[in-house]
Amino acid sequence: MKLIIKLFTIGFILFLNQSVTAQTYIVNASRAYFHNQPNTETKRTAYVILGDKVEVLESRTGWAKVIYKASNTIGWMRSEVLSIEKLSKVQCERAYFHNLPNTESRLNSYVITSDNVQVLAELDGWKKVIFYGAKKNTVGWLQNTCLQTSNISDLIEMINNYEDVAVNRPKVYAVIVGVSTYSTAQNNRGVSNLQYSDDDAYKMYEFLKSPNGGQLPSSQIKLLVNEEASLANVLFHSKNLYKKAQPQDLILFYFSGHGGPNTFVGYDKNITHTEIKEILNSSPAKKKLCVADACHSGSLGNSNGSNRASSSAEMIDNYYEALAATSDGIALFLSSKADEYSIEVSDFGQGVFTYYYIEGLKGYADNDHNGIITIEELYDYTRKQVEDYTRNGGRLQRPQLKGTFDHQMPVGVTN
Repeated sequence: MKLIIKLFTIGFILFLNQSVTAQTYIVNASRAYFHNQPNTETKRTAYVILGDKVEVLESRTGWAKVIYKASNTIGWMRSEVLSIEKLSKVQCERAYFHNLPNTESRLNSYVITSDNVQVLAELDGWKKVIFYGAKKNTVGWLQNTCLQTSNISDLIEMINNYEDVAVNRPKVYAVIVGVSTYSTAQNNRGVSNLQYSDDDAYKMYEFLKSPNGGQLPSSQIKLLVNEEASLANVLFHSKNLYKKAQPQDLILFYFSGHGGPNTFVGYDKNITHTEIKEILNSSPAKKKLCVADACHSGSLGNSNGSNRASSSAEMIDNYYEALAATSDGIALFLSSKADEYSIEVSDFGQGVFTYYYIEGLKGYADNDHNGIITIEELYDYTRKQVEDYTRNGGRLQRPQLKGTFDHQMPVGVTN
């Protein structure tokens, strides 16, 4: 009965949404290229940028034919780079923009009561927005408490996140940890702050919330960055989230930050590899993946189809079906060997390993073009790209894949 009600409600909302919403969409990527046809082989030099408005003329699975009226440019674009026009009204007297979704990154620019902003992304009590100003556009993060939202898509998201007991497909539970700014105590121990580890975590989180990453609901993923990534917090949230998993599920632990021999360096204290492995092993889930972008992460392992495009819903279904078909085990995907450094660079604004890891999950690692990215395909792609990049930079970094696991375990989908 719940399933019937849910499907009816979603169908009604989608019908209503299509009936009353104009076909204007907002570009949510820093740069989105036009294509002559709905495929990746026909990319053109013309592009639009973050915040530009386009009108959708035609839709196909995974693609939209759009017109950018400012230059009268028409072409095909990936649907994932477009967001439905969704305005929020500012309800605070003065709401400051932030570089990142945290209170420490406040900018000088702000919006005031009754200003309208376009929502581009949402993350744990924050919204990434664009304000179309008279002289220039401003992009940044605002706290939800300063925004009013009235859009049918919020109700759709709420329904999609509702746990449907009639569906017994595998689930993914993920804890994402990133530390760039360490506590004074850690600094006094000689731990320096990093530039991009928190960005690594934010980008990993956003990817896992996307269709290609499995579109995880908030109840199945926890993000811990900087001061939130204390030893107590990491252990508490990992234990509590992973214990929800069932035997058929996959649990993921991701860490970006400093590492030492057999440790991850948390915000206030070190987190031993033994502690992480004990938490992973205590979960009922039989499929486990640990991903680490940290110096000395390599020591963690040293211890006793079809080419056709798919819709987001179909991609996600394919991912979970493939996950259900794989055997049990634990995979350790590590950014470097035990005696190597893991490098972060300004070219990417994040760690080299995490950058190519996510790029692989976006589709570049799908070597057999069947729409399913396996852990083995992702490792092959990431290892080659990281080794090539760091070799040219003079400091070789060689990712490692260790453990006992099914090498066909799916870790992502693509269209």
